[in-house]
Parts: sequence; C-alpha cells; structure tokens
Amino acid sequence: MDSLYEMSLKVHVGFIFLTLLVATFHVAMLFAKTEFKNIAKKIHWWIPAYYFLISTILFSGIIAWVSIGFHLTHWVAIMLLTWALMLASSIASYSKFKKTKNLKDSLAIKNFKNFALIKYLFDIVLILIIYFGAS
Repeated sequence: MDSLYEMSLKVHVGFIFLTLLVATFHVAMLFAKTEFKNIAKKIHWWIPAYYFLISTILFSGIIAWVSIGFHLTHWVAIMLLTWALMLASSIASYSKFKKTKNLKDSLAIKNFKNFALIKYLFDIVLILIIYFGAS
C-alpha cells in the first residue's frame, strides 16, 4: 500500500504542477495579448486542457486518498474544497467567455479579462499555499 501511495502522490503532484503551469500560461496570455480575437482562439483551446488537468487532480487525489484508507484530515478537506472552488470558477469563467467571445463590446471584454485574470491568479495562489502547507 505504501508503494501505491507514493506513486499516486507523485502523479498527483505532477498534475498539480502541470495545472500550475497552465494557469500561469493563462495569466501570461491575458497580460501579453491585447487583441481579444487572438486571445479567444487560445483560450478556447486551453480551457479544455485546464478542465482535463483539474479532473486528473481529483482522480489522482482520490487514488492517494484510497491508499491511506479514506482518512479525512484537514488537508484532504482543504484540497477537496480548493478543487471545488477551482472547478466552479472555471465553469464561471467559461460561461463569461462564451458570452463575450463574439461581442465587440470593449467593456464586456475587459470584464472577462479581469475576471479570468483574478480567477487564474487565485488558482495559482491556492495551489502554492496548499503545496507548501501540506509538504
């Protein structure tokens, strides 16, 4: 059981770092590109990748949790809550993106960019706090 826990923990942390990398890429993309038409194509491609990474984090976390006998600690609860917040904010971000991607309204575009920027920065901060706190 220890080898299963070690392996699943390594996979879990690997997917967390990939998610951190994609979130950082989103932030850089929102800062670098000013033309929304260029951003929209990239966002439309990267959002499914972000959903995939969030789901792999949950799946690998559940495998690690099974290997410790579903023992609920405060860190497990915090990780589950963080996962739920990341998923909910990603859904909200995608729905705002769908409403904004065909508009020419600069205020709506600016609101989406601000929301997405705050969302991904919040995800980065949460991931780093949990990683360094649980280590």
